Amino acid sequence: MLTLVSYLQANDPEQNLHRFYRIEYGQDLFGQWIVEVNYGRVGCKGRSLITLVDSQKDALMYVKQALKRRQSSPNCIGVAYESVLLLPHNGGRTNALAQYDGIYEF
Repeated sequence: MLTLVSYLQANDPEQNLHRFYRIEYGQDLFGQWIVEVNYGRVGCKGRSLITLVDSQKDALMYVKQALKRRQSSPNCIGVAYESVLLLPHNGGRTNALAQYDGIYEF
């Protein structure tokens, strides 16, 4: 079962730019840790990338790096991603990255 970490959107009507970025992690049916990233234009199917990792710690590090890369979006696409959805995880923390001392604050 996968745990949704974050759902981000970047919108700029003047540029006709409407993008989403969704990242989840968890274990598959065989116990392998995976990170799934979905991205694309809002309202479209988009693309999906599934990455196999060795442990939950590696999965969270992958998520951390992916979210850090999204922070540079104003330099690449001209508009920042905004958090649309963060689900409580791990004992009421705001998200799975809370254990990294709040490095990411979307």
